[in-house]
Amino acid sequence: MAITKNNTRMLDGNIDITTQVTGYQTGTHTVAATCSTSGTITLKTAYQTASYVKIGKLVTVTCDARVASVSSPTGAIRLSLPFVVANDGGSYNTPIISHGLTIQSNQLGDFFLMGDKGQSYAHVHFNTTTNLTLQAENSGINTNAEMAFTYTYLTT
Repeated sequence: MAITKNNTRMLDGNIDITTQVTGYQTGTHTVAATCSTSGTITLKTAYQTASYVKIGKLVTVTCDARVASVSSPTGAIRLSLPFVVANDGGSYNTPIISHGLTIQSNQLGDFFLMGDKGQSYAHVHFNTTTNLTLQAENSGINTNAEMAFTYTYLTT
């Protein structure tokens, strides 16, 4: 099965016009990095564009964000998302799928994104210890740090 540009489902090369994908959208999003408390994180222009695929309420975002400069970052890092995270009334802000890899001097390598219900950003939770504890903090983010991620979540 393949999805064509007009969102028509194809089966064995024949167009099945009775079933179409609804709400299919692709695009790009300029990612902004902010701090939950104070300070600034500026991303490199060439490395702040995310691509996304949205099918109905399901969104998958992929990005290789790289830091150009920081100024006294305090609190958790927030990365902007192209759509608002759904608020389904549940007690968790957990994504469906999330994976991140960071390259910087103060990190072990992994991070996890957790969306904030009703907001268009996700908090970065770094693996800052050897026992795989995830911390929502800036964890020594510095110039030339890289945060490559894929994040799948539900929107409104």
